[in-house]
Amino acid sequence: DGDYVTFSEVKGMTGLNGCEPRKVKVLGPDAFSIGDTSDLSEYTGGGVCTQVKMPEQIQFAEFSDAFLSPEFLISDFAKFEAPAQLHIIFEALSKFLST
Repeated sequence: DGDYVTFSEVKGMTGLNGCEPRKVKVLGPDAFSIGDTSDLSEYTGGGVCTQVKMPEQIQFAEFSDAFLSPEFLISDFAKFEAPAQLHIIFEALSKFLST
């Protein structure tokens, strides 16, 4: 649910061909709904459905705040302390370069 799709080569519901991306609701492993299609002509067959990636707004903390209280992403559990150590190293390097 929440994915967006667009269509091409649809026979019948030609209003879907090249349309703006439409949000889908998943009904099952091989089926989804695109919502109200009453304003379109009757579907007769065919068509290609393409998933569309939509832009998303992401909010970040100010650099000065994030630098003072970082949130580390642990990607290698064998080197659990590496992100914190790298943060300390880059902080020291930044102070060294600023003097």
